Amino acid sequence: MNPRTSQPDHLFKLFGSVLLDILERALSRNGDNGDARSTATDIARSLFDTLKPRDVLEAMLAARLVAAHCAAIDGYARATQPEVAEVMVLRLRANAAAVSRSFDAALRTLARRRAPVAQPRAERPAAPPARQSAAAPKAEPPPTIPGWPAAMAQEQRRNAWCDTTSLTTAQAPDLAAHLATCAADGIRSPAEPSIR
Repeated sequence: MNPRTSQPDHLFKLFGSVLLDILERALSRNGDNGDARSTATDIARSLFDTLKPRDVLEAMLAARLVAAHCAAIDGYARATQPEVAEVMVLRLRANAAAVSRSFDAALRTLARRRAPVAQPRAERPAAPPARQSAAAPKAEPPPTIPGWPAAMAQEQRRNAWCDTTSLTTAQAPDLAAHLATCAADGIRSPAEPSIR
């Protein structure tokens, strides 16, 4: 038994030899003589063995890779022949490019199958606190605003500092009450900020 697969070794070897026979027939042309056919067989076997398939599925992928590569090279080679019509040249090149993409996809599939299985990640430690950016600090309102009492809360000073400050609906009643108090005390206040 092959330790990586559940198939017995003799079945795996038989399947590989059947795939190689199919590849040899696919790669040899009808008009090829014995030497050319033998060369094609040797090339196919060498390419197949280089991929070192570990199981039946990898053997099928390896056979597809060899067939696709040889078909792409054959298509490009035939497209360069002088007696081939221009329309046929374009078809041969397009077919070779499509077969090349098939080769790339099968190669990626084989690589994914052979990639080590990722271990589950351990829980990450808590992220460190975010650092303050190097940007200039936001300008704070002056400690006292002319015409306003000194006992204002920080948030009220921020809201009153700029007359274009937009207030939320929650802040508006506080400011309105403060402005009413100022008006009752006779303190002149700046223009009211707009309410969003």
